[in-house]
Amino acid sequence: MTSKKPRVVLAFEERLKIVDLLRKHTRKVGDGLIAYVDDWDDERVAKAVGTHVSSENHVRIIRKKVVGRLSHREPRNVAAPPQANSQLLARVVFLEARVMRLYAELGLNA
Repeated sequence: MTSKKPRVVLAFEERLKIVDLLRKHTRKVGDGLIAYVDDWDDERVAKAVGTHVSSENHVRIIRKKVVGRLSHREPRNVAAPPQANSQLLARVVFLEARVMRLYAELGLNA
């Protein structure tokens, strides 16, 4: 039989320190999503809190509840290339014309 590791329960002060570090070293990037700044991550927060925080798992649990889930991709603020925009516009115009034809064939008002 394998023996389980003893469960480590964090003190309230350690939890507060984790929350404080998360708020200082993360930023919101979307709806419920955050990203670390300045090369911080769950492991670095765990090490900064102290020896009782045995792994980044403690930090991950608190981060998800208090701050948010990690976003592994930055939101795209870059506009689509003009060629893609013109292709999409052409498709929309084509589909609108097709819908209008269907309305006319069915005798419906648009």
